[in-house]
Amino acid sequence: MDLSGRVAIVTGAGKGLGWAIAERLGRDGANLIIAEIDGASAQEKALVGSGRLN
Repeated sequence: MDLSGRVAIVTGAGKGLGWAIAERLGRDGANLIIAEIDGASAQEKALVGSGRLN
């Protein structure tokens, strides 16, 4: 699915199902806003998603 130019807000994206959904939407071209109560986990996933951390 081509989601280029779309924005997706994913809650609980720091781990588990939320992260899997965020990964898929990102691969499909969406710009992501991730919401996660655990700030450290959200920051880590943001760095992974941006390609700055493996």
